[in-house]
Amino acid sequence: MRVHAVDPSLRISQYGHTVWRVQDGMVASYTPITQTADGYIWMASTNKESLLRFDGSQFVPWLPPKGNPLPGKISFLLGTRDGSLWIGTRGGLSRLKDGQLSRYTKASDKFGISVMIEDHAGKIWLTRYRSPKGEGGLCEVGERGLRCYGPSDGVVARYGVGLAEDASGSLWFATENLDRWRPGTQAVEYFNSVEHPQLVDVAVDHSGDVWATMSEVGPKFGVRYFHNGIWSEYVAAGFHSSTLRAETLFVDSAGAVWIGTPTGTASIAFGRVSLTIFPKLMGSPVAMPTASMRITKEISGSPLTAEWTCFEIRLSLPTRRTKVSVPELSQQCSPPSTERYGPDRKETKTLEGF
Repeated sequence: MRVHAVDPSLRISQYGHTVWRVQDGMVASYTPITQTADGYIWMASTNKESLLRFDGSQFVPWLPPKGNPLPGKISFLLGTRDGSLWIGTRGGLSRLKDGQLSRYTKASDKFGISVMIEDHAGKIWLTRYRSPKGEGGLCEVGERGLRCYGPSDGVVARYGVGLAEDASGSLWFATENLDRWRPGTQAVEYFNSVEHPQLVDVAVDHSGDVWATMSEVGPKFGVRYFHNGIWSEYVAAGFHSSTLRAETLFVDSAGAVWIGTPTGTASIAFGRVSLTIFPKLMGSPVAMPTASMRITKEISGSPLTAEWTCFEIRLSLPTRRTKVSVPELSQQCSPPSTERYGPDRKETKTLEGF
């Protein structure tokens, strides 16, 4: 089935959602998630060694064929236009297409997959870590395996985390600095002239502006914004992006930039900023999400956003036109009261102040 998009201008609190919790034994405390061209939603299982396929009402486990296991625990999932499900793991890359599982890395490979994207031409690119000596952290997926780029190709970075493509076909990826590169050129580095915190993620919006996140806040840190060739913070009425310690960035089909932070999300669209702050539960401290968690996803045009409180991550999908939802993901947190969730632990009503 297909999940239909709804009005992206509505606040998260205006949507209803249904919740499946970690305590129910089905979903992991944090998990990669994507949607394939046939409409199914896929995520990693609790042990991250297999997959769950979600059709809008139930989860169906998928196990690798005997004798053909995944090369490590799942770290990233990508659904592409040709119907493939690309499975990045801590030990390599596999593809599931038409029911067949193919491996694109060797058993001897020791690197892990950070992020994958499909570019405008349909090519698959990924960033990786633990790259072999003399090789870089950026790779292109070919028919028979990976073509990884290194110093001789203009890519000096040994590892990469975030990854995005701009309108010119250049690839941006976060590493020790922020790199911009396209085949046949030397990578251009940004933030290499000043000491800065760890770069975490990068995104390119529909206007061609580039966004980058850092692990700490400050006048020149937080979320940076590359506009008309100049890096700065994004400023609006009462809003300064340098004050956000963000773990992820996402640009949806409507052009809004979503910023996931430890205390909520910021959505920037058409010059307006919408902030959603998630309340603490029972006075517990708000927990930082893991860097591998993609806090914001888009499922068939609808932005999918994450909430985490009390070491809890909840993913909620707008459900005004359908009853399709994705699971709540929680960890080391006391169960919320039955008054809020009901005895069956499934949330069915719209929550104001969500």
